Amino acid sequence: MSWFEAQAPLFPEIVSLHGKWLGDKPAVVDGARTFSWREFDCRTNQVARGLQRLGVRRGERSWC
Repeated sequence: MSWFEAQAPLFPEIVSLHGKWLGDKPAVVDGARTFSWREFDCRTNQVARGLQRLGVRRGERSWC
Protein backbone atom coordinates (compact mmCIF):
# COMPACT_ATOMS: atom_id res chain seq x y z
CA MET A 1 0.00 0.00 0.00
CA SER A 2 1.46 3.37 -0.95
CA TRP A 3 1.06 6.52 1.10
CA PHE A 4 -1.98 7.77 -0.83
CA GLU A 5 -3.99 4.55 -0.68
CA ALA A 6 -6.30 4.15 2.27
CA GLN A 7 -8.36 1.18 3.29
CA ALA A 8 -12.07 1.58 2.77
CA PRO A 9 -13.85 2.28 6.07
CA LEU A 10 -15.85 -0.54 7.61
CA PHE A 11 -19.61 -0.26 8.06
CA PRO A 12 -19.43 0.43 11.83
CA GLU A 13 -16.97 3.26 11.19
CA ILE A 14 -19.29 4.79 8.59
CA VAL A 15 -22.29 4.60 10.93
CA SER A 16 -20.27 6.13 13.78
CA LEU A 17 -19.06 9.03 11.63
CA HIS A 18 -22.54 9.68 10.31
CA GLY A 19 -23.80 9.62 13.91
CA LYS A 20 -21.37 12.43 14.70
CA TRP A 21 -21.70 14.48 11.53
CA LEU A 22 -25.38 13.96 10.69
CA GLY A 23 -26.71 13.19 14.18
CA ASP A 24 -30.31 14.37 13.83
CA LYS A 25 -30.77 13.57 10.14
CA PRO A 26 -32.82 10.47 9.25
CA ALA A 27 -30.84 7.26 8.74
CA VAL A 28 -33.51 4.54 8.74
CA VAL A 29 -37.19 4.97 7.97
CA ASP A 30 -39.60 2.11 8.66
CA GLY A 31 -43.17 3.18 8.09
CA ALA A 32 -44.01 5.76 10.74
CA ARG A 33 -40.78 5.17 12.71
CA THR A 34 -37.60 7.07 11.83
CA PHE A 35 -34.19 6.57 13.42
CA SER A 36 -31.69 9.41 13.30
CA TRP A 37 -28.06 8.66 12.55
CA ARG A 38 -27.30 9.18 16.25
CA GLU A 39 -30.00 6.66 17.28
CA PHE A 40 -28.88 4.20 14.60
CA ASP A 41 -25.28 4.44 15.83
CA CYS A 42 -26.42 3.85 19.42
CA ARG A 43 -28.58 0.86 18.45
CA THR A 44 -25.89 -0.80 16.36
CA ASN A 45 -23.47 -0.41 19.29
CA GLN A 46 -26.03 -2.04 21.60
CA VAL A 47 -26.29 -5.00 19.22
CA ALA A 48 -22.49 -5.29 19.02
CA ARG A 49 -22.13 -5.24 22.82
CA GLY A 50 -24.88 -7.86 23.13
CA LEU A 51 -23.08 -10.12 20.69
CA GLN A 52 -19.83 -9.66 22.64
CA ARG A 53 -21.59 -10.67 25.86
CA LEU A 54 -22.75 -13.83 24.08
CA GLY A 55 -19.14 -14.65 23.24
CA VAL A 56 -19.02 -13.59 19.60
CA ARG A 57 -15.56 -12.26 18.77
CA ARG A 58 -14.54 -9.57 16.34
CA GLY A 59 -14.24 -10.95 12.82
CA GLU A 60 -16.25 -14.12 13.47
CA ARG A 61 -18.76 -15.06 10.80
CA SER A 62 -21.74 -17.35 10.73
CA TRP A 63 -22.71 -19.11 7.52
CA CYS A 64 -26.21 -20.22 8.49
